[in-house]
Amino acid sequence: MLSKSKVVILLTLITLMFLSLLVWGIIWTGQGLEYQVRQLYHIDELLTISQVQAIELPRPAEDLNRAEVVWKIYGLESTWGKNDGCRKMGKYNGFGFRQNSRENVCYETFEEVVALVHKWVADKTEKGMTLGSLLCYYNEGLVKDDCPYYRKFLSL
Repeated sequence: MLSKSKVVILLTLITLMFLSLLVWGIIWTGQGLEYQVRQLYHIDELLTISQVQAIELPRPAEDLNRAEVVWKIYGLESTWGKNDGCRKMGKYNGFGFRQNSRENVCYETFEEVVALVHKWVADKTEKGMTLGSLLCYYNEGLVKDDCPYYRKFLSL
């Protein structure tokens, strides 16, 4: 039979082994999360915990008010109308909506283009797109969770 001191030593060793495995697991999991964040956001340098916590993870577009999304798209596309090329023709499209290498549509009224962009955002949201994928698709025509356009959106 083991003496009381040997039992205490054995329990201490088991506790230390358990704690070291626990700490190793936390460190390993943290590195795994850091790797995933680095891959998702194309980050090469080491980050502090506060920097990692500050990174906004993809979230469904419905989490934001659709009017806020549309307003920010307007800001990204034309600096809130200041660079709306359609205004030279007496029309509107400061949203870059249906303006690409195949078409360059201008609308008769501002309200018309706003309604169309709202409808487009609502449609993509209902289909389950995240905010990032929705914005990347809007700007690049590619469905992906991260792109420079999305990062600029987050900074507004």
